[in-house]
Amino acid sequence: MDQASTKTIEEATKTIQLFHEELERLIRKYRKKIEELEVLLSPGEEKLSGRYWRAVAYIDSLIKLRLFIEQNFKFIETMGVLSVTRYVFELSVWMKLLINDDRYGIVYQYQLLDKQLHFY
Repeated sequence: MDQASTKTIEEATKTIQLFHEELERLIRKYRKKIEELEVLLSPGEEKLSGRYWRAVAYIDSLIKLRLFIEQNFKFIETMGVLSVTRYVFELSVWMKLLINDDRYGIVYQYQLLDKQLHFY
């Protein structure tokens, strides 16, 4: 690999790492949103709310992106880049679904529960 390509990769990596602070800000914002939803909804009702689970999905996604930036962009390797790329693609599909219809929040909750059942 020539020096220009290496410099371009380093610049792209630094640009991606700059998103870390923005992700932290957004995580705090959506945590406040979840707290607001928990106050507005009666106990147990939040578990049935697509809006609530949409906000949970947003936070989970932001946390996962933050972790990817922390763990995969200090040292670049092919499999790490491929896994991040796949996750970001899947995430973009989920976000489009959640934006269009908050009932997909319930689908998100179901998948979380299903994964926990398989784990245990």
